[in-house]
Amino acid sequence: MAILGIFIQSKNGIPVYKETWSPKIKALDEGDELLISGFMSAISQFANTFKQDIAYIRFIPLEFANDKGIDSILVDLKEYLVFVFVDPYQFHDMVKIKLDIIYNHVLSKYKKNLSYGKTIKLSQDDRSFCSKILHDSLIKDYISQKRIMLIETLDLFINNNPEIRGISINSFDNTILFNYNIERTYLENLLYMMGSGITKVSEYEIIHKPVIEDGDSLLVCLTNPAISFDLSEIGDNIDYNVPLYYYVITDADSSIGPLIGALIDIINPIFY
Repeated sequence: MAILGIFIQSKNGIPVYKETWSPKIKALDEGDELLISGFMSAISQFANTFKQDIAYIRFIPLEFANDKGIDSILVDLKEYLVFVFVDPYQFHDMVKIKLDIIYNHVLSKYKKNLSYGKTIKLSQDDRSFCSKILHDSLIKDYISQKRIMLIETLDLFINNNPEIRGISINSFDNTILFNYNIERTYLENLLYMMGSGITKVSEYEIIHKPVIEDGDSLLVCLTNPAISFDLSEIGDNIDYNVPLYYYVITDADSSIGPLIGALIDIINPIFY
């Protein structure tokens, strides 16, 4: 899922927008908005008082045994404070780019109302826009149209390279858009084990890490294949080109450079 929910309030504590997309944070929908707002304001003020930035707060859902948790990213977005709830493998800094888009296209329209102390209620179109940006709807729809071709191409590729355990195509903030030959929950765990700290991957750069999962030695590899998507189709005044990332999960002793080079050669033409 990657992005699980969002809560936006004004700097003076007026709730603006709340939505969840995961049962792991269903209590957020049932919670008192003023309580959530007070918590956000308090930790923001605490951090400012001691001249600190809040990287994220990790919550562990009590109802989900062995869960890796939920990262809550607090973002100061001009007139607003935003809490966005994400899976721990999400690239936090890249999530903030999505919030910038939401601010420019949606939240900036309500600045005057905020200055007058008015209560804000986003229109259904604005709420839909926020969801589409947060969940990469434009890119997902495009990949869905290419799904059959991707599967046919990867079937041949895996047959010729049996050391590959699975392949994933991810958004620029590490949201999983397409996974092949690997169960999603298992893949999410591998992404989590890849570690935090990744923000942006340069074109054709390869980042890899050996991991052991259930006694199995694997290599988790990430690359930027120099494929990007223009988000301008979602709305006016949006000028963002964002990259896709490819993940390859292989046996630990695989020669990853040639494999990734071959993968880029067969997948990239599908997206041109």
